[in-house]
Amino acid sequence: MSRTKSATRYYSLYIFNGEYCTRSASNYLNAVEDLEDVAKQGAEPLGVYDLHDWRFDWKLNDSTQQLEHQDCVLELTNSLRLKNEKAL
Repeated sequence: MSRTKSATRYYSLYIFNGEYCTRSASNYLNAVEDLEDVAKQGAEPLGVYDLHDWRFDWKLNDSTQQLEHQDCVLELTNSLRLKNEKAL
């Protein structure tokens, strides 16, 4: 039985030590679990990005915080999309 690698579709975005960071995941549940794991390590979870649908699911409840990070999240998601388009 051979295992095939699943294509990355989701990215969890978070802030750790003042830096914006990403982690790739093959499904939404894994991306959410990654956010929970990094939060336990002191990171600030921002949300999950769906690379195929270009959707960002905020995990911040405060809309003021969302506005604060909106530009950086847009820059990160655009960068991820462009990087993955080149890889295809």
